[in-house]
Order: sequence, then C-alpha cells, then structure tokens
Amino acid sequence: MFLVRAIPGNVYRQEIWGADTFVDFDQGVNFCIQQIRVALGDDAKHPRYIETLPRRGYRFLGRLESEDSGAPPAALSLPRPEPAHRHKQPERTGPEEAGAASAVLAAEPAAASPSSRHRTLLVALAVVALAAAAVAGWLGWRKQAAVPGTPAAGRIMLAVLPFDNMSGDREQDYLSDGMTEEMITQLGRLDPDGLGVIARTSAMKYRYDDKDLEEIGQELGVSYLLTGSVRPAGQRIRINAQLIKVSERTNLWAGSYEREFRDLLSVQAEVATAIAQEIRIRLTSREQQRLAQLRPVNSQAYQAYLKGRYFWNKRSTEKVRKAIEYFEQAISADPAYAAAHAGLADCYRALGYYGAVPPAAAYPRAKAAALRALEIDEQLAEAHAALAAIKIQYDWDWPGAEREFKRAIRLNPSYASAYQWYGTYLATMGRSEEAAQQDARALELDPLSPLISTAVGLHLYYARQYRRAIDQHRKALELEPEFAVSRLYLGRAYLGAGMFPEAVAEFERAVQLSDRSPATLAALAQAYGLAGQTERAQELLKEMVARSKTSYVSPFDMALVYIGLRDKDRAFAWLQRAYEEHCPALVYLRLHPWADGLRSDPRFQDLLGRLRLPG
Repeated sequence: MFLVRAIPGNVYRQEIWGADTFVDFDQGVNFCIQQIRVALGDDAKHPRYIETLPRRGYRFLGRLESEDSGAPPAALSLPRPEPAHRHKQPERTGPEEAGAASAVLAAEPAAASPSSRHRTLLVALAVVALAAAAVAGWLGWRKQAAVPGTPAAGRIMLAVLPFDNMSGDREQDYLSDGMTEEMITQLGRLDPDGLGVIARTSAMKYRYDDKDLEEIGQELGVSYLLTGSVRPAGQRIRINAQLIKVSERTNLWAGSYEREFRDLLSVQAEVATAIAQEIRIRLTSREQQRLAQLRPVNSQAYQAYLKGRYFWNKRSTEKVRKAIEYFEQAISADPAYAAAHAGLADCYRALGYYGAVPPAAAYPRAKAAALRALEIDEQLAEAHAALAAIKIQYDWDWPGAEREFKRAIRLNPSYASAYQWYGTYLATMGRSEEAAQQDARALELDPLSPLISTAVGLHLYYARQYRRAIDQHRKALELEPEFAVSRLYLGRAYLGAGMFPEAVAEFERAVQLSDRSPATLAALAQAYGLAGQTERAQELLKEMVARSKTSYVSPFDMALVYIGLRDKDRAFAWLQRAYEEHCPALVYLRLHPWADGLRSDPRFQDLLGRLRLPG
C-alpha cells in the first residue's frame, strides 16, 4: 500500500507554472478532474476510479495488482490545490488536514514488492501527469479566450442565479428578475481585473432548473454562486442572499435585509461590498465612492424601472414597446433616474435596428435618452454602450463609437453586450482578430446566450469562414432552437457556402418563427432569386410591397431582393434610399459576400465613401 505525503500548494504552483502565474486553481482542478472522468468513463455520483471527498479533495479508487501476485488496491488521494484567492476556512490540524486544500501528492512506498511498488507509482504519476496536462490545457484555452492585458485565468468568476420570487404571485416576477439583474450589474462593476460576473442571459437559464449547484458552477465556469430570494410586503421588501463556494458547496456568507423599495439600491451596494470582502477583491477608489454615494430612489420610479427591464428582456417588438411605457413612467416619477433613461435608449435603438420603426423615428430618441443618462451619471456603462451602438448604426461616427465602447467596458468589465457590440464594430472595420477577442470575452461572460453565440457566427460569416459560421450558428440553435435570428444567419452562412437548399430551408423557418418579418422575407426572396427561382422571389417581393403600405419596411431589405434578382439598377436605387434614411444594416454592406457582384460598380464605391468607413 501507499502512504501519501502532501506538498504545499505554493511549491506545487511555482514548480509547474512559476511564481508569476496566477490562476484559479480550484476551478482549474475541477475542470481537470471532470476531463479525466470523461476519459475513464467514470461517474462522479457512482465513482469507479475517482471519488470526491467533500472539502478535502479526490481519491483514486482503481485496483492495482502486481505482475507476480495479487495485491490490495491502492488509494491515491488527489487533494484540490489552493485557490489563487484564499478564503476563511475552519481551522485544520494534523498533517492530512493541513494538506487537504493545498497539495499535490507524492507517493512514498511502504511495505510492498518492487513490482507492485513500481506499477502503483506509474499509475499515480500517470494520474497526476494527466491532471497537470489538463490544467495546462485548460489554462491555455482560457488564455486564448481572454483579451490581452486581462487574462481570464487571473480573474475570479461569479454567477448570480435567479432570485426566487417568494410572494407566490407570478406578477411579481419583475421584482426577483430585477434584483437578479441589478446585482449582476453592481458586482460586474466592482473590480475590472479581479472579478468577472456571468451575464443575465446565461444566469436566467437556471430559473427553473433543479441542477446541483456544483454542476451549474462547472457549466458556467465559475467559482462562486450568489443565490437569493425576494418577498415584497406592501411598500417594503425582504431580501435574502447567500454566497456559495462551488467546489466546497460551502455557504461563505449570508445576509438578510428588510427595507423600503426606495432603499433597494443601498441594499445592493451592501451585498456587493460584503461579497467583495469575502472573496478578497480590491475595490477601486472610484467604486468605493460610487457605492457610498448611491442615493435613495423614488419607490414608484424603481418599480416601474424594474418592470421596464423585465419587458425589455423579452425582446419582441410588442414587449419593447411595453418596456418604453414603464421607463417613461419611471422618468416621470424621478426625472433624474439615469438608469431609466439608459433603458429608454436601449428600447428605441432596438426598434430602429430591427426595422420596427423608421430609423429617423427611433435613433434620435435613443440618442437623446443616452445623452440624458450620461448627463445625470457619466459613470453609467450601459448608457455609453448604447451611445456607441447609435454612433455606429445611425451617426456613422466610427472614432466616436470606439471611444464609447472602450469607456463602457472600462466602467463595467462584465457587461457582455458591450463586448458583443464592440466585436461587431471591429468586424465592420475589418479588424477580425480583435473582433474575435471581444467575441471570446462576450462568450466567457454569457456562455448560454443564443444572441451572442449568433453574433460570433455572423462575424465568422463576414470573414468568409462559412463552415465555422455554420457550426457556430448550430451551437446557438442548441441553446434556443426557435430563435429566428439564428435561423436567419445560419441561412446566410449556407448561402455563402453555396448550399442553396439548406439556405432556403433555414430562411423559410426564420420566416415562420418571426411572423413573416420583412428581414426574413427579404433573405428568402434573395435566396430564391440567386437560385434562379424568379417567380417565387417576385411573389415575396409583392408581399413586402403590400406590407410597406401599412408598416415600415426597410429599403435595405428591398435592395436585397433586387440583388437576388440581379437587377442592379433597382438595387442601387433602394440602397440610395437606405442611405438617405440611415438604415443601420447599410453599415455592414461591404462585409457581405453577396455584395461581391456590386463591388466593381462605381456606385458601390461611392456609397461606401459616403458612409465614411475607414479603409
């Protein structure tokens, strides 16, 4: 049999990675063990090879026999290495306990035959080597996914799971959802380099999920989970919150608050500060000042704001219009409520971007709301990101857009949408490698978002990497099979690859899922035209013309149909009208592969020149 000797975690760390490398060992080893179990076909709940010892480590259970005689099985304990950021733990005494949280194992032979000792040592070394290789591979993957200067492996990752609505009334879901989203925002701003917070879209996937917390932590790639509940009672609200360390299933901190609605912002600040202290992250002086200066907000304004965000997150045109009503109610109750103005900017921009209303009716309102939000609170990342998107899609102010994106990301390094939109900006500029870096960070923060996954696929399509784009859009559809936007862009990737039947099938599905939106009708008509099915393309064109008499149809979408029909003159006439209306889709024109047939035409180059696109 074997005795086990523990080597201190700092020695282990320096021997393998050097003294200057800082990693989240706890999360890394969890990942490694998971990969080893996959390789061995093992099950954590019913282990045959690797057993989890709660709060101590892992034990190798494989039976080892000598070549010349039977021998008893040797248990190889593989404790979890010490995390980069230490936390308060119960006092431990004795050699086994001292090494349990920060050790790598070295096997020492006891009484055993040379053959048995040799064979057991080989197995022990193999398991440790496999773990080390897995850690190295995991670190390499995390490094590739990071933006230069902020290595992901050096940041603690945390997720805020959906707060429970304890009222028993589903009409009160806006409160629990709102508290979840607000805590994500508060925590995401705390420490630009030390803390990453999973975005709302991915966190909300677990609202009705009964998965084990450790499993959720592994799926999201986080070390900590914040859970909680909300119970409203008249003008007061009770909030409970718990911080859990995933690997140990340990409740590190818990807080309970009963306050008036007007004081909820201060509660969020208290929770954020307590968590920062518990996980040992350093607050910047700016964040300390901001948390200390959060003012009480009008109760009616706050509840209207939370309802606005609740409907905004539904994303349909009808729900976005409902969100506008609530944001306007919040502003009416408290004109100096910056977050409500930022919410209004998001809503109007979305209506303009998706063609629900003419750009001239949406973007000026969106810009005014974003500027008003920044006038009240210049530190509001969401308002900077909204303004950046407006500068791209409507103002065509490219340098101004990049400044605003960088400002937004600096203020809230966990704002996944800012990375996604900035990635689209960089793709538009032809800076594909930088776009990929922003995409990786967006996916790290929001790994279960079908929208972000689709955006990554779109950027691959722009780079003419059609096979990779197709694979990426399929991943997005695994997250949400009925997501019309993913169907639309998967069809575009198929079209770029020359796979016409597959493209048509995806466009037809997108038409159904979007209630026959003009954008999906245009894509399908274009595909029919390019495939030589002129009559079917003309039928859809007639439908779009009829639709334009009662609701807005983007001239850019009309141009797409004529491009498919290979009618350049009419296509350019509609593109000119799209230019006059500042249609947001126009700024991506030069990236689309289907525009290749237009590039040699002087009218195309003239149009790009008027868009003031760099390069």
